[in-house]
Amino acid sequence: MLGGFFLWLALKNVDFTGISKSVTDINLSWFALFFLSQLIMHWFRTMRIRILLKPLGGIGYGNCFIAGSLGAFGLTVLPFRLGDLIRPAVIKQKEGISMTSALGCVAIERIFDGIVVSLMLFASLFYVSADSNIPRLIMNATYIGFAIFISGLAFILFADRKKGAAIRLIHATVGRISNTFGNKLETLVVKFIVGLKVLPKPKLILWYLGETIVYWVANALGQSALLIACGLSFNHIIAAGFILLGVQALGVMIPGAPAGIGPFEFFTMAALAIFLSEATVNTTGVVFTMINHSVLILVQVFFGALFLLAGHISFVRLVERARKEIA
Repeated sequence: MLGGFFLWLALKNVDFTGISKSVTDINLSWFALFFLSQLIMHWFRTMRIRILLKPLGGIGYGNCFIAGSLGAFGLTVLPFRLGDLIRPAVIKQKEGISMTSALGCVAIERIFDGIVVSLMLFASLFYVSADSNIPRLIMNATYIGFAIFISGLAFILFADRKKGAAIRLIHATVGRISNTFGNKLETLVVKFIVGLKVLPKPKLILWYLGETIVYWVANALGQSALLIACGLSFNHIIAAGFILLGVQALGVMIPGAPAGIGPFEFFTMAALAIFLSEATVNTTGVVFTMINHSVLILVQVFFGALFLLAGHISFVRLVERARKEIA
């Protein structure tokens, strides 16, 4: 429902006549560079977690790629970002690493991603602010997203050192609204804290941070390449790539439809409006947005489906196993 609402907001003023011409004008060479960036992104998206898992005995490159690909597939086909539970379940199945420890690593990964993307977005918005009118929606979303990720990092560090105080905080806040939900959250946090006990050394964190930066820079440059492929060449096109990836990442934080359908389109077109006229956003901008999201989904579904079929893995059983682990 929420995804459909955002999709309607994004497409309600679309000029379908202009779209058909924009599709035929795609520059295939620049599109190929964009597609290559998506493959590079998928590699780093699936493989970075091996660094965080080293203190647990590590994970092989093959199993890491399979687990990450199935997790990305889950994020694409399951609502409310439930796919984040699939990767820890596969890691447990393949390597015997406890799901709580793997889930702790996934949480750290998400928080690092959020902080890195928010900082890139802040820097890019500041860079273009002299020549562009930044919508209040995007600035507010950036502030809120950064606050959420910093708060998440603070809570992780706090819970790791003060388990009892963290549990009391849960009951003093969430528990006052719903005691049942507070108890379930306490159980989940206790399991999560156990996972945090295997946090890697600072050297590994820096290594992981380096791969995370490569991952997001590849994404940003891919966005810029697709802009050029669609004929949308303008000043600050590299900065625009970073702004697009940042706004997209914040948009898909909103729980809703599988693959972030709706928020992805709405926030991508909102970011394009910083640089383009309304008429261009509702023609070529729509083509850019649809190609962008379609290729992302295609890559994630292709590799996930490939490993499900080749490995004779039941996705339904993976989902059920993940659900039982956190119950």
